Amino acid sequence: MPHRFFPVIPGVRFSFLLYEQCPFNDWLLKASLYILPTSLARIGIPFHRCVLELDVPGLRFQPSFAELSLKPLMDCVLIGSDRYKEESTSLTIKSTSTEVIIDGPGLIRTEVRSCTPIVSETLPNTALFKLSPEPNHSAKPAVVSGVLNRVDRGIYPNEAARWIV
Repeated sequence: MPHRFFPVIPGVRFSFLLYEQCPFNDWLLKASLYILPTSLARIGIPFHRCVLELDVPGLRFQPSFAELSLKPLMDCVLIGSDRYKEESTSLTIKSTSTEVIIDGPGLIRTEVRSCTPIVSETLPNTALFKLSPEPNHSAKPAVVSGVLNRVDRGIYPNEAARWIV
């Protein structure tokens, strides 16, 4: 049964990347969620009520993500001869610096970073994720979880590993 105040999430894309940047590992997690509301009610999700947990088995220092924000798909718009600003491309999802507001179906994204010390460890083939946003007027979060599978070495400079759903 769908969450009363939170939408059904039919499509999830997560990618988790590790960049080797001396003296730290730079972990980057990107996620896209397609939101399909179960009612016409407006849904507000404050960022302080969003939790992202990641478990990379066998690592001594686990990445942790403290500042999670959810945003609609954004595009750069020219506002002057040499100035740009980011603007939402969604007609149904808006965000502020503290919350996302959902009025209908659409795509939301998050991108968060974490740094850990570089340690010589064998990187695992899988990692587990759990994203738990808790909407306003709700007593429990809507949980999206799954397994990220490691793919070949990354495609960007300094990218040591990549895991995807």
